[in-house]
Amino acid sequence: MKFTSYFDLTLLADEEISAWDGLGRVLRLIHQSSAATGLPFAVDFPDWSSERDKSVRGCVFGNRLRVFTTSEDAATALYATKRADLQSWCRSNKQGLVVLTAPATDHYTAYLMHRIPSGISRPNAPDAERWKSLQAQARERRIAQQRSLPFLTMRSSTGHKFRLVIERIEASADADGMPNGYGLSRSTQIVALPQW
Repeated sequence: MKFTSYFDLTLLADEEISAWDGLGRVLRLIHQSSAATGLPFAVDFPDWSSERDKSVRGCVFGNRLRVFTTSEDAATALYATKRADLQSWCRSNKQGLVVLTAPATDHYTAYLMHRIPSGISRPNAPDAERWKSLQAQARERRIAQQRSLPFLTMRSSTGHKFRLVIERIEASADADGMPNGYGLSRSTQIVALPQW
């Protein structure tokens, strides 16, 4: 599936709310809209910077979320579902929502969600103790790996706070995976997003 139509959501300037929290709230609104409409989306952070001094408001993500969809109609429907909420968090364009088509390019990236394994997948294995030890080591390795990656602060539908850990990677133009509910790639489902 190709995600070529897009619109940008730029956070309103607010000294009391960090860009991490603001982007997390905006992403949650898009996530909710996707769940309500059944429309998939993929996210890009066009102002991403790995250098803190070049980042926007101290956030490597910047202050803009680019939402990719499969068509202009899908973009319009995704935005319309949460229009009032999005307008309270983001600068609105005087002409209304502007949906664009990504230009042709040879450069693609993907935003990969990192998660920590929740538990052992083979609890009844004959070597269960060894398996538990391997799972614990894998969990510690993932936690250590995630310490160097940026994250957005999110809230679940039940109100629990969690970190959405994200890694930016180079992607092949033919990577056409399906994004997860937060618009991110998974290791088995890479979504190539054009960069220009």
